[in-house]
Amino acid sequence: MNKIVVGVSGGPDSMMLLDSLIKENKQIIVAHVNYQKRDSAFKDEKIVEDYCKKHNLVLERYYPKERTGNFQNWAREVRYLFFANLVEKHQCEGVAVGHQLNDLIETYLLQKKRQSVVSYYGLREETIIEKVTVWRPLLKYSREDVLAYCRDNELDYNLDETNENSRYQRTLIRKEISNYDITKLKAYKDKIKEDNKLIKMKEQELLDKSFVELDEDKQKALLYTKLKKQGYYRFSEEHLLEICRQLKEKGYYFYLDEIIVELINHNLKVTLIKNTKYEYLIKTAQEKDFGHFKIEKNGEINFGVALNKDDWPLTIRNWSKGDKIELNYGTKRISRWFIDNKILRSERISWPIVLNRYGKIILVPGIGSDKSYLINKPDIYVIK
Repeated sequence: MNKIVVGVSGGPDSMMLLDSLIKENKQIIVAHVNYQKRDSAFKDEKIVEDYCKKHNLVLERYYPKERTGNFQNWAREVRYLFFANLVEKHQCEGVAVGHQLNDLIETYLLQKKRQSVVSYYGLREETIIEKVTVWRPLLKYSREDVLAYCRDNELDYNLDETNENSRYQRTLIRKEISNYDITKLKAYKDKIKEDNKLIKMKEQELLDKSFVELDEDKQKALLYTKLKKQGYYRFSEEHLLEICRQLKEKGYYFYLDEIIVELINHNLKVTLIKNTKYEYLIKTAQEKDFGHFKIEKNGEINFGVALNKDDWPLTIRNWSKGDKIELNYGTKRISRWFIDNKILRSERISWPIVLNRYGKIILVPGIGSDKSYLINKPDIYVIK
């Protein structure tokens, strides 16, 4: 870690984190989110501001407007989006946050109590959130270690009074952990490590089997393992069951416009389809790689099309519902053509379609061309 964003709330954990990184001579951008939910929220901000002024640090602040729904989930989402934007803005390597050993055990016990389907128990020392590397350097320090550091280094901090609200399950667990001595804390840390080893072993066993070989619980576990590999972690037991049901009934499941889950020869496939929409105006037959497809001057006949001067410029975009093409025996829906040619649903989403200047579809690369363009010497090849 060289130049990094540091999430600083004004509490003891984040103040220790910030101060310890300063002592390591890191280049730091301080990020503070003020949710304006507590009377003491601006006291927190003032503590962070004063420290930054004293040490001549860049301070970035954010005052989000709350949406309806679960506050904790929303707060986490906006916080990490803010961090990700700062990483890009200041060209940083990633983000450091102040979770410590008690937080690690608290998260683990909460996961166990809720019987959550998880890919990892507790908190990772290094992970990816919003496509940004997130570090947690304090996981080896207990809450008492943090408070002692702040006392010894005369660091000002503020305690979040909502942490004492006993109507939250997390708060009750936090209070329980506060009574643990260091021996018990370390024993839990070892237990979490062992449980995570078991998760990894079970995941590998699942990945070696087909979906239909497994019972319902293992199907859910395999599905979750595949989803998390695409960065999707927040699925309830009910949601996983519903996806499994639709897979058995239809063979596929779309999640928003982001991923598609398919059963292919009884095996489970999860494909990211987010941000697959594209459209390019092509003015020449120059060879070029566009990511979803390439233009080349040579290739297999069903990837090519012979053009008239009046066809230019071409439009190449991904397939959309309702697309049709003229064949010798009449008009055919391209969706049906995909089915006839056994094109997977996950591949159809980004499949290129070639249109002439009048918007007429003249080529579906890899499958065939419009009846008026059936010539043996194509001028251009569009490679999927």
